Amino acid sequence: MFKEEVIKFLTERGYKFEKKSKVVSDPKTGISVSKDEDYIYDKLVEKYGTVKRQYKDEERYPWECDFYIPSEDLFIEYLKHWSHGRRKYDPKDDQCKEDKKWLEKKAKDNEFYKRTLTQWTEKDPEKEEFAYDHGVNLVVLYNMREFNTWYENPDMQYIPIFAACFVFLY
Repeated sequence: MFKEEVIKFLTERGYKFEKKSKVVSDPKTGISVSKDEDYIYDKLVEKYGTVKRQYKDEERYPWECDFYIPSEDLFIEYLKHWSHGRRKYDPKDDQCKEDKKWLEKKAKDNEFYKRTLTQWTEKDPEKEEFAYDHGVNLVVLYNMREFNTWYENPDMQYIPIFAACFVFLY
């Protein structure tokens, strides 16, 4: 029931579902990763060489980011799971307001929805604000299309702004 309810909710909001991203545990590290994350990691290694997964820098970015590229001093968060809202939370956006209202209703009786609401509306924005305030190079991506656009345009410039942490200029 829970899965069907979430799929219905997201489908009504225009989300399309691709093949299921299977989560697997890396035998070397024990870290659970999706097929998408494996693909991203392979592409980043191909382009940048050394890439660290689940990297945490206690002083500069005290959360585990999905990828860190030392040569670029770049932290990358890949927030595809629906518990991150599938897009950046914007309290002024009508769709975000509607989604938040739906989650608040569900959160009254369900701890998972409560954690999801907190993650999307508080914790994820807090990370971006922290990165911006501390001059941390952070790229936040919500789907493979965003990753591929970012990856395939190595010469694009990006500028830090609070609203999205980074805006890519073509």
